Amino acid sequence: EKLYESEKEKCELDMLVDLARNDLNRFCYNVLVSNYREPLILEHIIHTQATVSGKLKTEYSPIEAILSSINAGTLVGVPKRKAMEIIGTLENEPRQYYGGNLIHMQPNGHLVAIILIRTAFLDKNKITFQAGSSIIFEANKEYEYWECGAKLKNLLSLIKQDQHCFNENNPPKIVMNEKNIIQNH
Repeated sequence: EKLYESEKEKCELDMLVDLARNDLNRFCYNVLVSNYREPLILEHIIHTQATVSGKLKTEYSPIEAILSSINAGTLVGVPKRKAMEIIGTLENEPRQYYGGNLIHMQPNGHLVAIILIRTAFLDKNKITFQAGSSIIFEANKEYEYWECGAKLKNLLSLIKQDQHCFNENNPPKIVMNEKNIIQNH
């Protein structure tokens, strides 16, 4: 209930929906928003979300549309080019795959693409996590930092369930942004 009453949460979702609509309108017609403020309930956090979809214009291929939309405005902000310059000066390390796209072209020609917004990089006995938050003027930086951690707890829960990734006899070092090292218990 508090989530639906939060003007800040509504403003964040509205900003993300507008950015997604702007990206899609360059390549699609009949851009629609559905499932607006639909709850997404995860183990450690609850979000509201929306679906933004459209029909691809005939002069564009799915790959052209996806490649021209990277980096999604929903992950870097607007204006996109300037926001990416600012991010480059503020972040101490490259984002690697975080914020990029994972694309699967199906045999029937359908394209499935997702933006990598919560990532875990596995390297031998080390797992590096990345997550982010949408920041608006009204945002509380302590809450946003907590929210990033809560998002990563979901990913950590999945990894701990996977016997190939997480061996209790030899637990990996868990790293968040190369600075905050979390010891396993």
